[in-house]
Formats: sequence, C-alpha cells, structure tokens
Amino acid sequence: MRFGSWRRGDVATWRRGDDVVDGRADERVTEHRFGGTLGSTGSEGLTMVVHDPKVLKSRLELLAEDLPFEVTSRPMMGGSIGYADGRTFVSISAGGFGVKLLPGDQERALARPGAARMRHSPEEPESKSCITFSEIDTADDEFMMEWLRFAAETAPAKEKR
Repeated sequence: MRFGSWRRGDVATWRRGDDVVDGRADERVTEHRFGGTLGSTGSEGLTMVVHDPKVLKSRLELLAEDLPFEVTSRPMMGGSIGYADGRTFVSISAGGFGVKLLPGDQERALARPGAARMRHSPEEPESKSCITFSEIDTADDEFMMEWLRFAAETAPAKEKR
C-alpha cells in the first residue's frame, strides 16, 4: 500500500467562518485520527466526516500515475472535480473522495462497509451520483484503482455546450 501524502494520524483543520475547528474548539466536532478527518454535526443533526480536499487531491494525483488514462482536475466550490480523459469521474470536497457511479453500480458500492453517498457539507443533501468509501478502502491503492478504472469506463461522454 502506498500512502504518499495520505498518512495515518494526519489531522486536518476545517474553517467555519473565522473559527478554526480542530476537534476542541467546538463541542459539536470530534476528532477522528485517520486520513486527516474531523467529524461534524450539521443543522439537521446529521454527522459526517470532514476531509481536507488538498490531501484528497494529492491522493488522486498519486493514484493517477498508474491509471491507463489521463487524469486532470479542476477546482470547484472549495474542492476539485476529477476527469478521466475529459469525463467527470470523481468529486473531491470536505465531504470526501467521491467516485461517480451509475445508479446500478452505486448499490454494489454501497454494499461495502463504510461506503456512503457523498455529502459535500453537513447541511447539503446526499449526492445522487458520488459514493465515498471507508477510510481503510480509500487508503488501499488496489481497491481505489479498481473503482477509479470502473468509474472512468462508465463515465458518460462530455456534453457539448
């Protein structure tokens, strides 16, 4: 397993307004020491793990070196969108490393322990197309390479504007 800048025990900070939330500054936030994440409770009482998008983008760049297609990314709303040969196949944000899948494939992915529909923030609804995997699965190169290849193969062609 290769971790690159993705290291166990990393702790990310998450900014909410002018306050830096570090697991102690806000009682609604608890620290989870794996992959640089913090847990947060949203306005509806929903809990999500908050990730550092820069760490996740580094993870994508590291994995991209061994993928059989060109991977590019573009900044988008505090995170990034990842493209496989110009087609959207991942979404990276504070909500995690979301792999974009077709509806029929999402059910298979959601059967994995720890898999969930991506949520970009505690206040936002679940994604209809992106699935995040457990921290253990996300740190596993072979596992992620398999799902990234699959997402790239099934990604719809780029729409012309």
